[in-house]
Formats: sequence, structure tokens, C-alpha cells
Amino acid sequence: MELRELQLYRLGILEDITSICEKHNIKYVLHYGTLLGAIRHNGYIPWDDDIDIAVPWNDYKRLISVLKEEFSEKYFAQNIWTERKFPLIWTQVRVNGTTNMPAAYYDFDIHWGMCIDIFPLIFADPDENKRKKNENRISFAESLLSKEFDSMINSKTCSKKQRLINIIPCRIRRMMVKKILKKYVEDPAENGLVCPLQESKKTYKYSDILVTEKHVFEGKMFCIPSGYDNVLTTEYGDYMTPPPEEERYGHEHSLGSIINDIHKDYREYQRELRNKNKAKTK
Repeated sequence: MELRELQLYRLGILEDITSICEKHNIKYVLHYGTLLGAIRHNGYIPWDDDIDIAVPWNDYKRLISVLKEEFSEKYFAQNIWTERKFPLIWTQVRVNGTTNMPAAYYDFDIHWGMCIDIFPLIFADPDENKRKKNENRISFAESLLSKEFDSMINSKTCSKKQRLINIIPCRIRRMMVKKILKKYVEDPAENGLVCPLQESKKTYKYSDILVTEKHVFEGKMFCIPSGYDNVLTTEYGDYMTPPPEEERYGHEHSLGSIINDIHKDYREYQRELRNKNKAKTK
């Protein structure tokens, strides 16, 4: 697939998700590279095809629920509650019957449909020491999720600490993560600090990220943080200056070749690659 085709396909996913948000009064904002693209380019960063949105914790839980109720045939909300081997602490909404799979990861048995990312925004304690403790807990939760992914990629690169964590049975590791989230994740306070669950070391004022306005993205209007300048400066520094050309790349730079197909189910590619690999080893 061409980059532009991927961008437009994911734009359609974004429209579906945000329409559900508006229907159910769920607060969301464009975030990370999607927000940067909206402000700097009025659309995608030209060399990127990712879509990232952020949603406050309680709305995030409601969004996952209504997606299941209204879009279960089209989409799969992929997270630690819905897929046993999923290695991430946030949610990816994936399109059934499609493929967006790094070729090297074909044997990692999770849903590999086309996706966008949904990051929960959580309370960040204003007390630095307490916030640091919560960051450590979230980092530990992320470590608990990574065993299957680590073992598929290259377990030799894991730290000694991670190898010890990986000894814990999968069921127990997942249960521990859910308890951590239940105990330490709170809905953002309107006069407090907020952080994305994925990157708890970067915090924003509630008023910067969750007081919203509409902004154009690829000819459509979506919610962005009213304090986008502070949010983007926190994330990227001088965000209006594009990186040098040699640093303009997408996920293939870190993940290798990615199989993208909006017409063919990822499981077909998995079968083909497994059979090909078996034939090579005979």
C-alpha cells in the first residue's frame, strides 16, 4: 500500500472512533504525532501514517465498552483485558479482516489488523515523590506485559531483572497489572496534572490538554487541546521546525518491513509466513 492510501484509511478509523466519542459525550483529543501533524501540517506529518488520540481514564473505559457494543463486527479493541498476549498498556483499535503486521513479528499471535492508538490520560500526583512512585509502578506493569513479545524478538537482549519477571506465569502477571491499574490509575483532576499512561514521565496541566477546541486535520474537524503549544513543547521542544530529511521516517525504521493490506486478514499472512519458514528449515 502507498503511504497516502494508509493515511486515508486510518483517517476513516479516526472518524468512526470520534463519532462514537461525540455520540456518547466522551472527551478525546488528538495527541502525539497526530496533534503535531494537525498543528504543523493541518493533517498527517507527511512521512507518517499513525493516528494517536488520548482520552481521560473514565471516558477511556466507557469508549472501550461502547466500541464493543456498536462496532464489534468492524473493530476489535485490543488491550490487556481483551487479548491474553497483548504486550502494551494502552489500547489499539484494530480493523477486523485487515493486516498491519511487521513481517518479523508474524509468529507473535495477536490481532494484527489496521489500527489506531488510544492512550488513557491519568492523574499525575503534584507531589514529585508520589508521582515518581506511580511512574515506577506503571513501568513495572509494562515489564509484566512484555514476556511473550520479548521471547519472540530476542530474549537474550532482556535485562536480568526482566528475565526474572518473565518467569512469573502469564495469568499472574496479567492479574498483577490489572491490580496496579485499578489501584493507582485515577481520572484526571481538573485543577491537577495529567499524564498519558504510556509515558508517565511527561505531565501536562489539565487545562492545557483536556480543555479542547476543534482544529482541521486532513480536511476534517477534530478535538485538540486548547493548550496545544504547551503540550507539543513538552513532547517535542521546537515542534514547528521539521527534523532533517534523514530523520523523516515511519515505523518501518524501527520495526522493519510492515505488511499492510486492507483487503486480506492478517491470519492469512501468518499462515503463509509460517509455511514459508517451515519450508526453509526442512
